[in-house]
Amino acid sequence: MSDIKNCNNDLIYYGYKYQFETPMRMVMVAPTGTGKTYRLFKIIEFAREMFDNSKQFETVIYYYNTWSTTFDFYKHMVTEWINEMPTKEKYMEKINKYKDKFGCLIIIDDYMTQMSGDIVDLFTTYSRNNKTSVIVLWQDFFPKSDKNSKVQGICRSIRLNASDIVVFRNVTDKSTFSRFAQQFMPERWRELMYLFNKVTNELYTYLWIDVRQVSDNKFRILSRVCLDEWPMKMYIFDLDENLD
Repeated sequence: MSDIKNCNNDLIYYGYKYQFETPMRMVMVAPTGTGKTYRLFKIIEFAREMFDNSKQFETVIYYYNTWSTTFDFYKHMVTEWINEMPTKEKYMEKINKYKDKFGCLIIIDDYMTQMSGDIVDLFTTYSRNNKTSVIVLWQDFFPKSDKNSKVQGICRSIRLNASDIVVFRNVTDKSTFSRFAQQFMPERWRELMYLFNKVTNELYTYLWIDVRQVSDNKFRILSRVCLDEWPMKMYIFDLDENLD
């Protein structure tokens, strides 16, 4: 059951059960120390409650840049740990291995400045057609180097083809979420910025944005999505509303 309340001018559904379609293509944005690894593995742990085909999350291929001691706690949840940035040849080898079973989840962690057209292809084509969900983890929305316009274009293509964007708080740089908010909700970006600051005021909190083309524009902004955080919150924004 869900309970709808008006809380400090935010229209919120509490306890709303929201099941995401797979394959999922997620961009998770969080600086170091925000709890993104913990939350990532909670998504995997509670996949049965969260996704229409949770079997994909039982086979996890994790591409990482630098080994973290935090990974030691989650070794049992990952099928393969691979210390490299995957090329199309590499990830297709894994996809082909599992696509005729239940599919798999591919995670690409901390390779933002090395993003290539191969990862765009994974988001736009190979994920959708091969029962493969994908999560990329970045420390920021936008590459820092203004000189590398190619990487900027690639990261933009990945964001545009994502199904979900999960953003954790960044106490040292709030400008990047502001840039994203202006692109996502150009008429109401200040409201979204206010909500983001409010929701992520505490440690290890995040805003989950459903950017699927088929989703209802009113019901895209979420928080406390995993079962261990319930009741889930859904913030109601009518993005089709005429604000003139």
